[in-house]
Amino acid sequence: MIKQPPSNNTATGITQGDTHQQLSCTTIIMSALLATREALFPHMTDEYFERIVKRRGHGLPNQYSLDETNAWMDRVLHDLRSSEHDLESERNTIRHACIRLRCVKCRRPCQEIQDGSFVESHRPCIFPCGHIIGSSCYEDMILLYTYTELQSPTCP
Repeated sequence: MIKQPPSNNTATGITQGDTHQQLSCTTIIMSALLATREALFPHMTDEYFERIVKRRGHGLPNQYSLDETNAWMDRVLHDLRSSEHDLESERNTIRHACIRLRCVKCRRPCQEIQDGSFVESHRPCIFPCGHIIGSSCYEDMILLYTYTELQSPTCP
């Protein structure tokens, strides 16, 4: 069997092998991003991912900072204002479908997937900087600061 050298596009300097390698890298990156999205946002439906995050270019919301989450929500709603939606119900729908608050210390969710209610043992507390920490992690942090005689607790 005779091996053929990769075809060369002299105008761009890209060989057929390079193009194939670029496509496979793109496929790997896209599948990694999809896996990341599914790991961090298992509750976000493909409809919302396609409609808001991917097509409109808003990116994924930050689940660890209330200020950044609200800024993301404002950008999405500003983009949707051109359509004739009931913005308050749209806000609640997007909030429930796309955002699930997480503890900045342990990274566990502070909300249930099914109904968006708070996890009772890990209710979210919000620092002045806007970061979210679960109540059990906050209590552990307060005990640590109490027994080590450090200054007042700050954002982890």
